[in-house]
Amino acid sequence: MATPAPAAAAAAAAAPGLLRRLTSGVTSAGGYLQTGITSARTANLSATKSLETFLRKLDLKQVADSGIPLLVLGLATLAYVIAAVICSFDFESPSNIARKQQRALSSWSVYGTQEGGRNSMDQTITAVASTMAKDQMILTNFYIQTANVAGLLQAGSRTVGSVDAIRFALLGGARAFVFDVWPDVVPGDGQHGPVLLTMEPNSMWRRTSYNSVPLVSALSQLVYVAFQAGYKSTTNDALIVYLRFRYPPTKNGPRVDTMDMTARTLQSTIQPYRLDASFNRCRAQGTIPMLPLSVFAKKIIVVSNTSGVGSALVDYINIAPQGGIPVEVAKDYAKSIIPSAAGGSGDAKASAVATIQQNLTFVAPLGEDPDAYRNGWDVAAAQSLGVHCCAMNLDPMARSGQETLAQQFKLNSYVLKPKDLWYAPTTLPAPQRSPDPGFGSGSTAGSITMPQAMRSPM
Repeated sequence: MATPAPAAAAAAAAAPGLLRRLTSGVTSAGGYLQTGITSARTANLSATKSLETFLRKLDLKQVADSGIPLLVLGLATLAYVIAAVICSFDFESPSNIARKQQRALSSWSVYGTQEGGRNSMDQTITAVASTMAKDQMILTNFYIQTANVAGLLQAGSRTVGSVDAIRFALLGGARAFVFDVWPDVVPGDGQHGPVLLTMEPNSMWRRTSYNSVPLVSALSQLVYVAFQAGYKSTTNDALIVYLRFRYPPTKNGPRVDTMDMTARTLQSTIQPYRLDASFNRCRAQGTIPMLPLSVFAKKIIVVSNTSGVGSALVDYINIAPQGGIPVEVAKDYAKSIIPSAAGGSGDAKASAVATIQQNLTFVAPLGEDPDAYRNGWDVAAAQSLGVHCCAMNLDPMARSGQETLAQQFKLNSYVLKPKDLWYAPTTLPAPQRSPDPGFGSGSTAGSITMPQAMRSPM
């Protein structure tokens, strides 16, 4: 057998270590590629970074001298290029989702630094006490800063869920939250449980958000930050949670198991802050807007687009559509009834204002509607009807064109409506006392004194 030349022997001795490194890099890249293709949720960027570092440090001359076929190097390079291309796509890997959450939240952090300058509900009530009668300081006479599709952020052409969005919205002044509640369609123990996400329009299965957020996580975050974290502007405030269940238009309501699991979610999160039992099952929902704002301190009003009948949820709903009156009107509702609009009439507007005065009302574009994120709808028109909760995307970067609204809620989360939209509760006069029949008292009781005009002349 021929003896290898000294230089060739040295190269051969070095080759196994280099071959192992190169093989390891190729294996890592290949493993990443396979994982990324078969399961976008579990793709891992670390393999790509390792391979990139390896290729940068690679001594091509040493590779050539070692006798390792350049085909292996070519395969490694190809694997790196393919993996880099895959990483540039929007795969739903944990690291990719975390990166998008962080980027989408970058403009929200200002709310955390400004929280100390906001007024609490108690301070707001004290400030307006001198401008109105005590019996007019009721819930319906206030606008309430409202966060739309709470827990979801715009991330490019899609959305991404984050409980931090709820925290920052609360610190930024939101006291009403619209949650788009979908049934979880991922197989598992929590199937059909309530989650927050966005879906393709007219679809009940094709998720368009990068991830979903369990409703229990969202409400836990809301309750903790509002009442337990020690922020002065939130600790004693009233909160309104609007559970907007999403279900096929061919159905009369959400699935019963979804509602039952939502009831358990509410029990585990808001139980200490619920309204009195007399408000369960929407029994006294007509009185809620008429009560003083102060009575709702540190309480959570639960509103829903379903009453929850037939499920355990029914006991948790305080306000739902009743008597043909919805809790939410369309974003262009005001356009059809304001007199300046085509077909509008003063009577229609007056009727709408009267109805809204007596019923807590929302306007909130759906999560799949771009206006839910760019705030591209006529908020001022809705407020001119007295709509209490005009739900907005509170991202500071998305509030362009809504400077008036931002200024309106700059310091207060509950803002007094214009005087012509106030509701004055009906006050009954004190009951009249019947005239004294003249029956007498004491020893003369029972003797009727005849009026002088009726006495017969003697």
